[in-house]
Amino acid sequence: MRKFKILFQVMLVLNFTLVVQGYSQHLNFNWVSTLEEGNADIARAVSISDAGEVYMIGASQESGHSENGRMRTANSDIVINEITNIGKASWTKKAGSSIGHSNAIDEYGTDIIFKSDYLYITGVYNYQGRFDGAELMSKGLEDIFIGKYRKNGELIWMKSIGGVSQDLVYDMALDSDDNIYITGSIQHDAQFGDMLISAGDNAQFFIAKYSSGGDLLWCKYSSGNGRVVGKSVYISAGNIYIAGEFTGNSTIGNNTLVSNGQTDIFLAKMDLDGGLKQITTVGGEEEDRVESMVATNKGEIYFCGSFTGFIIHQEKIMQSNGLHDVLLGKLSPNLTIEWMNTYGGVGMDVAHAVEIVDDEIVVAGTFEKELRLNGESHWSFGFTDIFLVDLDSKGNVSWLEVIGGAGQNHVTDLRLKNNELYLSGFFIGDINFNDESSYSEKASSSFLFNFSLGKKEESQPSISDVVIYPNPAKSNITIRLTGEAASELKTIRVLNTGGLIRYEKQSIESEVLDINTEGYSPGMYFVEVQSQSTYFLRKIIIM
Repeated sequence: MRKFKILFQVMLVLNFTLVVQGYSQHLNFNWVSTLEEGNADIARAVSISDAGEVYMIGASQESGHSENGRMRTANSDIVINEITNIGKASWTKKAGSSIGHSNAIDEYGTDIIFKSDYLYITGVYNYQGRFDGAELMSKGLEDIFIGKYRKNGELIWMKSIGGVSQDLVYDMALDSDDNIYITGSIQHDAQFGDMLISAGDNAQFFIAKYSSGGDLLWCKYSSGNGRVVGKSVYISAGNIYIAGEFTGNSTIGNNTLVSNGQTDIFLAKMDLDGGLKQITTVGGEEEDRVESMVATNKGEIYFCGSFTGFIIHQEKIMQSNGLHDVLLGKLSPNLTIEWMNTYGGVGMDVAHAVEIVDDEIVVAGTFEKELRLNGESHWSFGFTDIFLVDLDSKGNVSWLEVIGGAGQNHVTDLRLKNNELYLSGFFIGDINFNDESSYSEKASSSFLFNFSLGKKEESQPSISDVVIYPNPAKSNITIRLTGEAASELKTIRVLNTGGLIRYEKQSIESEVLDINTEGYSPGMYFVEVQSQSTYFLRKIIIM
């Protein structure tokens, strides 16, 4: 699970449309839920009950405001939501400090797990964390919380972990006895129950096990002169699987890890008592990141993240195309690499989440502008879009879908359950999907998508019903509509890559529309056509 720490100093007012490119081939849209609590909302993680109820955790931040002539910093809260199996909000819990510390979101939930009518949560709080009847006090900078609720949102227990420096948690897992495992990083001295750990000046990885009642059972951690972070933890077939990142020289168990470059990836297998069985590393001379990892009952591991520069696997040199490219990999039960795939373009492309069901692997991530995959280029609708990739166990791509719009879209978590796919994240501006539409003038809004896997039976309007020319254009573009797009009332907009509307006309009856683009700055724009039966978005270039 990736940590998103975003600075919101100026309120962004963007018009943004979220669409799925080609979703009718593989994903059957069921519903989308957008949750708005504050000025900036971010959904971080989801968990699904057997009945299809969704539990989501993240963060909400209010707007900073002037008080007695001074600007007061914006306060952020941890937010827990229950959403019904048809996408309707059921209840919401807020927790955290009532004091704003900075304009960054510094209190947030990182993971949530529903099991046996209980909710287990973890995340980060600052200064004073109020969780219903429980009040936690941090020892310094960000500290970690871990807690348990009943299904109705009633708190059972809440624990605090940390010390005077920054302590972070990234992921959580449960075993068959409902013991809890969390991983992240600690710095200097950190308190885990009655256990005090001295980690040194650099951030060090930890993996801790708690009972279902909240008692610390054990904690393992790294040492050395490098920085080590645990990013993902997974329990399967009586083993703990951990994925993380490290720099420099670091020791985990009796193994010393030496990075090849700036940041490398480690993947480890432990027994349920914290004994290290195996560990391996992946990385080149530059920056390699891991975001998520899953394991099968056979002990096979799938991990995802990003890399920049070069990675070498079985004498095959893989080079990133841009800032960061997507990295996917599979390890055998003895932690040898079976295959690695890379996808990307010129921008920042990152895989954030991976899930597996019956040898079908689905990966979700974000990309900028272009995603090159198997020799084909897939283009974003705007600045940052979301991709979904389905693969078999050998790494062969079955399908790819793009979800996006003219603004920024970020995915944070992915879940597969009962042949349905759940996708959480956050966006800026306006979200429009099928007949669902929501507009927001906030810094960000959280979303939760629900799809059924498999081909959608009903046909969708053909993009050939909308023709735009010339493209590229100089001072004028013409939009010609045919079929259903021509016979219905419609709205047409032209937006820039920041999501700002440059042209809008509603209730259009004509089949041909000429738009004067004189005065537009040269660059990329988007033409949006929306009617009762048609939704269309196309990229154009103004010279």
